[in-house]
Amino acid sequence: MNSKTVHIITFDTPFPPDYGGNQDVFYRLKALKEAQVQIILHIFASNSKKSEELTKICAEIYYYEKKKYKNLIFGKMPYRTALRSDKHLLKRLTQDDFPLFFEGLHCAYYANFPELAHRKKFLRAHNIEHEYMRHLAKGEKNLLKKLYYLYEYQRFKWQENHLNFSVFVFAITENNQTYFHKKGFQAEYLPVFHPNKTVTNNSKSGKYILIHGNMSVPENYRAVNYFLTKIYSKIDFPLKIAGKNPPKWLKNKISKLPEIDLVENCTEEKMRLLVSEAQILFLYTEQTTGIKLKLINSLFQGKHVIANEKMTENTDLETLCHWFHTAEEAIQLIEKLKNTPFTQEEIEKRKKLLYKEFSNSENVKKIVKKL
Repeated sequence: MNSKTVHIITFDTPFPPDYGGNQDVFYRLKALKEAQVQIILHIFASNSKKSEELTKICAEIYYYEKKKYKNLIFGKMPYRTALRSDKHLLKRLTQDDFPLFFEGLHCAYYANFPELAHRKKFLRAHNIEHEYMRHLAKGEKNLLKKLYYLYEYQRFKWQENHLNFSVFVFAITENNQTYFHKKGFQAEYLPVFHPNKTVTNNSKSGKYILIHGNMSVPENYRAVNYFLTKIYSKIDFPLKIAGKNPPKWLKNKISKLPEIDLVENCTEEKMRLLVSEAQILFLYTEQTTGIKLKLINSLFQGKHVIANEKMTENTDLETLCHWFHTAEEAIQLIEKLKNTPFTQEEIEKRKKLLYKEFSNSENVKKIVKKL
């Protein structure tokens, strides 16, 4: 293999790219391949099926089963990191001198191992992980899950504080870059990678409001619950909810309400169609961690985007969205926008900003330069 070869250790099978973290990984792999970088990919996933799509991109692929621990609060290392350790992975990493790229602290179990001390090492910071855990704990009503998240909060903090400063951090937001700089790391802002090459939205009127995302993630199903509880009964416009693995309680709640279409586990192509045909995309979060890839996709593919302040915080994208702070403001925006055409002027405004900051082919050069 040539000198531009890299080991990438990832937390899940990146294909299909059916949720935010996976999209960032998959489209970065594609961009690296197009930049003539050879990839040795190491995947941690339970019962993982081998992907033909990934074999077209990567020179070598190795799969590892995630460990299973009965005690979720055992040990100093975060549970989510400890279950992604495997002696076969360490052995493979020591067989050459290629750079190592860890997809988040979840995958950085071996980052400090002396066998790898001489290697170039990179960390993709998808979040400030302990802050993300703290947010999950704050919103969790189940006491056992809350305790688990609090333990993970403490352990991710410990892991980050003990991470060797030789690891170079690619931060997903500029604020995260500043955070890691202050901690003593070399860090660079590397925007999220995504499936969009051009702005594809059009000015044809849409027919519904869409809320979309991985519905097995608390942040996303809470957004749906917020809309159903505080907004839905006060508007007169069809609603579609689309996403991966919605919990049973949410499906039951949706089934009791009229004029809601729930689309479960749809393909990337189907999701793109749903986004493009919506008149309004409703984005809400209670967390400011990382950047929301569904925000990027919505701006590339959709029409009017209604978002709360936390959704666009730490980005330059607030000027492309309609902001709300309260449910009443969201209701007013929906009433205003449900019959408002999406203009060519707005499309051009999006192109100008999105093409400048979120070009996969340009952003991948930041990685290639460091390898």
